[in-house]
Amino acid sequence: MHTICFYHGTDFDGKCSAAIVKSFNTNCELVPLDHGIDFPWNKLNGRKKGYMVDYTLKPFADMLRLRERCGADDFVWIEHHP
Repeated sequence: MHTICFYHGTDFDGKCSAAIVKSFNTNCELVPLDHGIDFPWNKLNGRKKGYMVDYTLKPFADMLRLRERCGADDFVWIEHHP
């Protein structure tokens, strides 16, 4: 199964979070995100284990959609913002 990590790519806590995920999943594809940029749903072609670190999709329904696309047991979301 392919692993993908979406992360907030404009600050160091997002970049460091992605680096930690990558250190445990060396074949993981890292995909930076930022506010105002469309989410790259096309990156989810096929079954993938997914990580979302230091970022939340809005509306929140998109987070649920992402979890569904990855599979509930194959999705990890780590966020520290309220």
